[in-house]
Amino acid sequence: MGYDDFTPEAIIVGIAYGSFDPGINKRSYDFSMPAADNTPTRGGADTFLNFLEQELIPSVENRYFAAPNQRVLFGQGRGGHFVPYTAYTRPNLFRGLIASNPTLLPQKDFFSKNAKAPSEIKLL
Repeated sequence: MGYDDFTPEAIIVGIAYGSFDPGINKRSYDFSMPAADNTPTRGGADTFLNFLEQELIPSVENRYFAAPNQRVLFGQGRGGHFVPYTAYTRPNLFRGLIASNPTLLPQKDFFSKNAKAPSEIKLL
């Protein structure tokens, strides 16, 4: 995708669930870390990160001329919750991380208990 002579070309990959039906849409599961009480509706973040790192990203980078050192992860709402989790757990997977209106509940304790210096997780 190109916009003008000043904006670099970009490859944008969107991940959609195709429905808001809870039987299909697993955002709350995929974007959340394991719950302390093993709640079955939460806890898929590591599996989703593995999918991104081991399947989706290699597929895109093998198919298109994509620069691995220019990857950016964007998330909104529940996806915004997934972005700082990714920063904490896989800080080198993406060059840039954008969390738009992240909901840090119900697992906000993870971020305070695992607090790191902004430089460790590439936050400004």
